[in-house]
Amino acid sequence: MQEYITFFSNHALLSIVWVILLGMLIYSFGRHFLSSVKEVSSQQLSLVVNKQDGVVVDVRGQEKFGKGHIPGALNAPMSQVKEKNFSHIEKFKDNPIILVCEDGQESRNAGRIMQQQGFSKVSTLKGGLVEWRAASMPLTKKR
Repeated sequence: MQEYITFFSNHALLSIVWVILLGMLIYSFGRHFLSSVKEVSSQQLSLVVNKQDGVVVDVRGQEKFGKGHIPGALNAPMSQVKEKNFSHIEKFKDNPIILVCEDGQESRNAGRIMQQQGFSKVSTLKGGLVEWRAASMPLTKKR
């Protein structure tokens, strides 16, 4: 134990950085596991859409959405989500909603906002479109 105390006192800056990084790692994992917005895989997304009338909502901007999106997805850019403008997806409030973004980070934030606004069955696509493409799943440019 004395060796640890000596190390920490001799390398205070390194020790502080290590403690901060450890805290950030614990916070990140805790936030992920305690989040009420769950993640679904590409295969689970297909099952939810086909068997439970799930709705895919892409939170990327219209330009990126137009370059390629999951077939049947609706576009609700993150700017609209932050403004709590859900007029075009309000009718799906009780359906399972799967949020999609490029890498899965932005959709998690959108999911928390949507749950606060009364959307009850919100989840995100794990890994976003990056994982969707990696699984060789289809994309479309049709609106």
